[in-house]
Order: sequence, then structure tokens, then C-alpha cells
Amino acid sequence: MGDQQRKMTLFDSFRVLKGNTRISVIFQPLWGIPYALFNFYLGLYMKAQGITDQQIGELIAIGFISGTIFSLFSGVITDYLGRKKTTLIFDLIAWPLALLIYIFATNYWLFVLAAVCNNVARIVNVSFTLMVVEDATNEERKAAFTLSNIINIASGVLVPLAGVLVEQVGVIPAERSLLALAVVSMTVMAFWRNRYYVETRIGREILRENQRQKVIAGTRLNLFGNTFAYLKRKPS
Repeated sequence: MGDQQRKMTLFDSFRVLKGNTRISVIFQPLWGIPYALFNFYLGLYMKAQGITDQQIGELIAIGFISGTIFSLFSGVITDYLGRKKTTLIFDLIAWPLALLIYIFATNYWLFVLAAVCNNVARIVNVSFTLMVVEDATNEERKAAFTLSNIINIASGVLVPLAGVLVEQVGVIPAERSLLALAVVSMTVMAFWRNRYYVETRIGREILRENQRQKVIAGTRLNLFGNTFAYLKRKPS
């Protein structure tokens, strides 16, 4: 009875979702599942590639520093590009691009580059969250975050499959295969989700205001340009 009630609750939670909130939850498994598979063995993969424990610590520190810097500009970038475009662009940098670099990384500096690209996700954290919440009711927001957490946690159940693959073919080939799977899955997620996303109401208002400011600035520059041109032509 309790299990049936829980299933009904989850179903009802999904049913209340609409628009961007529903789209976000639908595509979450395309990120959560491959992330759970490759992330568990990423540290061992680095060590197998010759990265020392000290260097792994440095990579973590570089990730924190770059993530902090990206966080400082996340709001400005999101308002300038819009929530939808920001989520697409920086999702592709933070995940498919970063993971491609991990696949081909054979030295410390390539792992540094991958870590920096991956921490671009701090920008996406802002734009994606706004896509989920801005046009949603409180009930939709609670349901969306609940279902997303369940999806991400449930994805961890598949981690033993990654262990089987590592045991069969070794850490480096297995991790590269899992990273390649994640690249494909997350690329599909980013483009497919973007196809169904609609810029939020607040996002559209901010973009219109940005465009208006550009027009005003352009008009002022044009006025100055006409003035200088007139003074240049005017006989002394």
C-alpha cells in the first residue's frame, strides 16, 4: 500500500510539471546516468594516466578557483545571452567538450584544461535553475527538484556496471568508453532539450531591455559620428 502510494506521488509530481520545468526533468536521465557511470572512476583514470596524488589535489583546487571565477560572471552572462542560449552554450563546454578533453588527455596540462572547462558548469547552474523555476509555480518547482534528485540518486545504482567494464578491459579503455558515452548522451540532451525550451518571461524582458539599451547606445554613437562628420566637412 505504501509502495503504491509512493508511486502515485511520483506520478502526480510529474503530472503537475509544465513547460520548461517538465522538459528539464524529462531530459535529466541523459545527464544523470552517464555522469554516475564515468565520475566514479575518473580519479583512477587520472592516476593510470600518470597523474600523481598531489597533481589531482591541484586539479581539484584549480577547479574550485575557476568555478569561483565563473560563478562571479554567471548572472551577467545569463542576463546578456538569455537563459536558454546560456544553458545550451555552456552545457556543451562544461560537459561534451570537457569530457572529450579527458578522453584524449595524456598529460597534466590537458587535465587542467578539462577541469577548467568542466567548471564552466557553474554558469549553467544559474541559467538552468532559472529555466526550471522562473515560469513555474511553487508546486512545480518542488516537484521538479524532487524528481531530479531521485533521477540523479537512482542513476548511482548503475555504477557497478562501470566496475564490471573496468574489470573486463582495464581502467583507461573502460573510462574512455564511459566518457565517450557521456559525450554522446549529453550532446543529445543539450540540443534536444534546447529545441523544446522556451525563453522564460523574465528572460525575454531582460533581453528586450538589453536590445533597447543597444539601440540607444548605437543612436548616441551615430549622433556623435554625424556631428564629427559635419565638423570635418564644415569650412573654417
